[in-house]
Amino acid sequence: MIEYPRIFSLSTVGIRKHYNQDYLLHRVRTDFTGNNGIGKSLIADLFQLIFIGQKSKISFGTESFKNKDRHIHTIPYDTDDAYVFIHIEFKKNEFITIGTNIGNKRSRPLKSFWILNQAYNDNDKKDLETLSLNADQLSYSKDFLKDGHFLPISQLARHLKKNKKGFLKSFTDVEDKKEYYEFLYSNELLPINLAIDENMDAFAKVIQSFSKANSLDTESDKILKDFLFENSLDTLQSKYQSNKEKLEKLINEYNELDEEIHTIELKQEVLGDLKELQQLKNESQKKYLIAKYHINYFRYDKVATNCTDTSDKIKKETDFISNLKKGVPKIEKQIGITKSEYDTYSNAQIFFINYKNLFNTRSKKLESLNQLQKMKLPIIDQANLVEIDIDEYGDQIIIEKINKLNSALEKYGTIHNINEKTLSQRKIITEYKEKKTSELADLEALNRILSAGEDGSLIAQIIKNGRNLTVEEETVLFGLLKNVHLEKPDNPSKGTQFTKDSSLLKYDNIEDDKVNSGYWFKVGALRTFVPYSNEKQIFADTAKMKIAKEKKQNAIDEQIKSIKNELVEILKFEKGDVNNLSSVDELKNLNKNFKDFSLYESSKIAMSIAESLSTKILTDQKELAQSLQELEMLEKKIPIKITDEKIDDQLTSYIQKIAAKKSVYKELQNKLKNSKSTITQKEDNLTTLNELLTAKGKR
Repeated sequence: MIEYPRIFSLSTVGIRKHYNQDYLLHRVRTDFTGNNGIGKSLIADLFQLIFIGQKSKISFGTESFKNKDRHIHTIPYDTDDAYVFIHIEFKKNEFITIGTNIGNKRSRPLKSFWILNQAYNDNDKKDLETLSLNADQLSYSKDFLKDGHFLPISQLARHLKKNKKGFLKSFTDVEDKKEYYEFLYSNELLPINLAIDENMDAFAKVIQSFSKANSLDTESDKILKDFLFENSLDTLQSKYQSNKEKLEKLINEYNELDEEIHTIELKQEVLGDLKELQQLKNESQKKYLIAKYHINYFRYDKVATNCTDTSDKIKKETDFISNLKKGVPKIEKQIGITKSEYDTYSNAQIFFINYKNLFNTRSKKLESLNQLQKMKLPIIDQANLVEIDIDEYGDQIIIEKINKLNSALEKYGTIHNINEKTLSQRKIITEYKEKKTSELADLEALNRILSAGEDGSLIAQIIKNGRNLTVEEETVLFGLLKNVHLEKPDNPSKGTQFTKDSSLLKYDNIEDDKVNSGYWFKVGALRTFVPYSNEKQIFADTAKMKIAKEKKQNAIDEQIKSIKNELVEILKFEKGDVNNLSSVDELKNLNKNFKDFSLYESSKIAMSIAESLSTKILTDQKELAQSLQELEMLEKKIPIKITDEKIDDQLTSYIQKIAAKKSVYKELQNKLKNSKSTITQKEDNLTTLNELLTAKGKR
């Protein structure tokens, strides 16, 4: 069996049905089981996305749970960007990572990527060992998230690099992906070069055949031939269908144009009718105006005949018109003044808004700077500084982090102490888990022996023989010989023991040592000490062995249950969940702050922030000085006096003044318009009166 290269694990991020998961794959075989609709069939299709990475060559061999065709853009769940990737172990503990970025839009291409220990281009002369990742550098699904959020691939590359998880490089176009395929082939991670189209087509068919395992009849030569090499009849049918669709489209377009021509002809007929109606209207209107003229003429004659005091009316109208004309220049002057004021205020509104926004921003900055300057800073620990960009942290976050650091240093002294306490506590937990895991394995093995007896073991042979044992013999059997084989094992490990003599356990080979509370078991010239056991004897009487074995097994079951419960509680503690370790004497004094290195890492970041804070304060002071100059420049462009109190209310009042000036301006315009209209009307009336007066004089 070829041991390397092998797929070490498969991970999904934002993938439908699987969400954010990591699957470790066995060297020989890994099975995915479960009910319909949980995403088993999707696993086979995900490998096409990773290795082929071209939408045009991908054909899903499985259907969704609802028997609908699966589409690539529907694979992401509740995210714009989903990821599927695998870790390839090409030598022991040497890995590279490859995968694919999947967008949730049909138009978005698949983006293949690799993650290496160093940045790499096809011109570099670096071997695979230099580029490999170790186990601690491997990224899993949680590492692809930032604060619980999914990232676009460009931001993901920076995120992984920042967290020392390797260098991600993505490939979008087919030409770009040839570098990706060449890399996998030249480093013997794939058996063929997928940069060659023929190889890619053949490899895609093979991959698809795996995902079509349920629907592809592998016993039929014809079906296999048609699947792998594609039947030419399918190509002809495809071309026929394509030409048929084009013809149908042309026919539909012809029908649409024919219908449009018919519609235009109908509209032309309607326009002809409308033209005739327009001519009829013009003739009717002409007749109407002639009739109206005659009526007005008779009315005019009547008014002229009955007009009295025409001269007084003419004088009044003349005086009224004169007064109106004198007021027009004044109104026009007021309009000019008001328009100028309105324009000045209106044009300066944007400066006032900018002033208000800059003023409020500067006020908040001043308040934050004051808090930063008053804050108690720790003594800088040069040995525990990390590279940071302090501009990435807001002022409140800086204050919060430094306050937490001060609290931690007050409790634990130094960052080094925090690291040491974390290491010490992790060591205690690890050693305790290893001890309990070993005890659990021994108890489960003993339980199996008591239940049925493991073939080839010394205890199984003693149970089979049904021989009564003394207290000394049973203590040595369970305390020292419980894992001894009767035959030479095929795959022994360190400490494995076997004997071919089932009578090895004899009373004569056991020496009681009451001083040390135990027995010495003799094997040749070698003696091994076994302490007394508090367990009740079960092999003293073979007639009562069944009852004794049941009691022994019940006691072992309780011990197993107790150890498993402890391991579960330890796991809860490590995850930061609510736990109950108070009953475990060795672990009851654990500190949740040291469950992992998060306090240590955050303390180093906070220390680095504190070290860079003086530079940030100087920068903020310069920015505040610059913003003050900007405020002074803006203030000069605003036509009213501004104070520093209630700036928002001042802006609101200013906008109301603009609205009021605009209202006055419109009122003056209306007044001017009405005055001119009245003058025109009165002058028309005056003309009529003069004509009446002239006509009356002639009569």
